[in-house]
Amino acid sequence: MTIAHFDTTPPKKTTNLSINSNLVREATQQRWLAENAAFIAAYNKRIEVEDLPLEQYRTF
Repeated sequence: MTIAHFDTTPPKKTTNLSINSNLVREATQQRWLAENAAFIAAYNKRIEVEDLPLEQYRTF
């Protein structure tokens, strides 16, 4: 197996990059959900056991 080597010393060239904003938003949402999955599960379990906070004040 050969590893391709390239010269990392030349100066970098600035380029423009366009990415679909929907793709960025979706990736951000997925990452947030993954990072907070444990908290969301714990909160949902707490709501199942204790009901909603301030439930007594709901008028509907």
